[in-house]
Amino acid sequence: MPEVIPQDELEQMLKTRGFADGFQATPLRDFWGELESFTGEMREPKSGGNPYLVVIYNFKNIEVIRSEEPYTSPVAQLEIPHSNSKKSKSGYWGASIDAIINATVPPDVPVEDPQVKSQSFLIGKMGHYKLMPGNPIPQKDQATGKFVDVLQDCWKLVELRDAGTVMQPAAGAAPAVPGAVPPPAANPVAATSPRDRALELLNGKTEQEWHNIVFVDPTVKADTNLVNEIVGRTFLTPYIAAGIAVLDKGTQRYTITQPTA
Repeated sequence: MPEVIPQDELEQMLKTRGFADGFQATPLRDFWGELESFTGEMREPKSGGNPYLVVIYNFKNIEVIRSEEPYTSPVAQLEIPHSNSKKSKSGYWGASIDAIINATVPPDVPVEDPQVKSQSFLIGKMGHYKLMPGNPIPQKDQATGKFVDVLQDCWKLVELRDAGTVMQPAAGAAPAVPGAVPPPAANPVAATSPRDRALELLNGKTEQEWHNIVFVDPTVKADTNLVNEIVGRTFLTPYIAAGIAVLDKGTQRYTITQPTA
């Protein structure tokens, strides 16, 4: 029987900010749901090692937007392995929550400050939760023994209904991806399409910095085929060949040389 950690104890461990500089048990991929509670379970790794904490978020009043199979249940659970690392499923989850519920609190205010709301603020509220691609998480390369970033899908809070209003990340705020770099103010590309927008976001950035923001951009993520091309690393190929996306091998940053429209 797994050890169950009560909500009041778990609350002290969960963060919406202050992360260090790293499994989906449901067919749901995009939904609205009212968070009823969250608990934690200590689990044993299948390959051996130390037990680890999994946080279980319990939802009711489910409104399905997308599911990998028919989903008619009014309740759901999300399971997120606990971590204090920014680049982790827990880190991306917490950052997305922080960007919404603490949108008016400056990012340099520490998590201990009373201004910073905790995850319990979500309880009793309807939230829009989505499994989103393109989140770099370090994994050990079995061949080299070194850790490399691997893009993974992570659950994030997209918007929240509170007292009749819809809360979203503040306009102009940094993307809800830890370590993400916002796009430069000026850019030669006119973002008239999702593809142009993706190139606009690439200008002046490394591919890693680009990945940190391109998958959370509303214009880009609305184009599923484009997202799949970026994940599959085929999107940039024709633009590089045409001299539109030019890589500086020294800085590893791209320059967009001309509009595509």
